[in-house]
Amino acid sequence: MPTKPAPPSSARRRIEPAWVLRVDPSLDDLPIPVLARQWAKERGATTLRQLARVDPKDILAVHPDATAWLDAMRAVLERLFGWEWEELAALDVLPRPSPRRPTRWDELRLVLPDMLYGTLLEEIELPHYMEKYVRREGLVTLGQLAGRSEARLSAAQNLGRGSIHKTFKAVLALALRDFT
Repeated sequence: MPTKPAPPSSARRRIEPAWVLRVDPSLDDLPIPVLARQWAKERGATTLRQLARVDPKDILAVHPDATAWLDAMRAVLERLFGWEWEELAALDVLPRPSPRRPTRWDELRLVLPDMLYGTLLEEIELPHYMEKYVRREGLVTLGQLAGRSEARLSAAQNLGRGSIHKTFKAVLALALRDFT
């Protein structure tokens, strides 16, 4: 019996990497409004997993004007865990986070595959101002750059959202290339 020919390369499915959250990140490393972080810290929640244990209804009961930052926290939690916040808060044991494909630098740096942490930055096509920043800061590997939050990068001299976004796209392309 003849075997089927392989599908043309254009018909092949792209294989997505298994995006896995590397650690239980601090709320300071997440794109959550400052007031939300302060509120969470006052209640003992300093990490993503601790925040997931807080029922969002409790937040609104104490802080009725908190809908804007509640939405920001909800977006982060649900994007990284893949569950609704109310479901997470009700669970006895939190599931392992199963984030979707990252859409921002802060998400990507939290799920960057281990095998890419040692990649030399000189091997990545970074935007000009990001190259100047990593030289000025003495950063050599992708793991070192991944240790910098989007807020910290944005606060750096001559490093704007465009450079950060182009860096995100270059690193995401690298992560996807290694899995296709």
